[in-house]
Amino acid sequence: MKQLIRNYTWALVRHVLDEMESTPGLPYQAFAARQTGIRRHIAELKSQLAQVSPQHPALHGFKVYSQADEDGIIEYLLGRLPPNHSTRTFIEIGCGDGLENNSHYLLLKGYRGVWVDGSAKNVAKVHSQLGASLNNKLLVANHFLDLDNIAELTSEWIAFLGTSALDFLSIDIDGNDEYLATAMLRQTQPHLLCIEYNAKFPPALSIGTPYDKNRMWTGNDYQGASLRRLCEALGGYSLVACNLAGTNAFFVRNDMMQYYPHHSMEDLYQPFRSELCLLQSGHSSSLKWLRDVLQAG
Repeated sequence: MKQLIRNYTWALVRHVLDEMESTPGLPYQAFAARQTGIRRHIAELKSQLAQVSPQHPALHGFKVYSQADEDGIIEYLLGRLPPNHSTRTFIEIGCGDGLENNSHYLLLKGYRGVWVDGSAKNVAKVHSQLGASLNNKLLVANHFLDLDNIAELTSEWIAFLGTSALDFLSIDIDGNDEYLATAMLRQTQPHLLCIEYNAKFPPALSIGTPYDKNRMWTGNDYQGASLRRLCEALGGYSLVACNLAGTNAFFVRNDMMQYYPHHSMEDLYQPFRSELCLLQSGHSSSLKWLRDVLQAG
């Protein structure tokens, strides 16, 4: 789904650039107006949400390098952990080329982690731009994951991090997310789990695609799992948030729930709002800040 939204975003950018050539000044105004409209929409959604669920974690959402508002939600949820429980480690499955994911911001804040992506092109781009700066803070790996290789690879990543007690695990592969998550949870029990859900299906419906080792998303609604399906599948974890864009659900390990507000699935569910993923957090993203942080050791 990230790729679809990226394609849409680039189509929008190309349209703006084409307009700039023909009508100088106006395209940027249109683009700025669109961004203002998105920010206003987010503010309205948060205002409505605060009236119904004043402790909803999505109220803390913001974007730095995440697809939508995930960075702020992750910061809020991890920030509620007692310091003696935190290992400041993560694994992100489906990291892309590093320019838009759920853990780039964590690395800038001093976390250590593992980035994994099924695209050799994405991983090559990360290596080419971070290159010699890669150290024991970040492992970047190219793997197409399935139930045959996930256990061995998870062991390797845990060995790199030096702990199985992760703070954060993020999975977004547009297909077998549910099955890989349940497999990884046999080896690591992160405090916080983020997994993509299919927000087309409201909480009343428990539905998910069957496991297929070679599954690839074909661009339609036959992908992933509904929110209820994930809640039923992820034993030992409780739903604590969905982001406003309706793309990611956040789960906390049950023994940590004393530190988090409790809400029903119906209250936490958010419908799919693709327009929120078009919000720009600043100038175009790069890996240069991350390179500097990694080089500093």
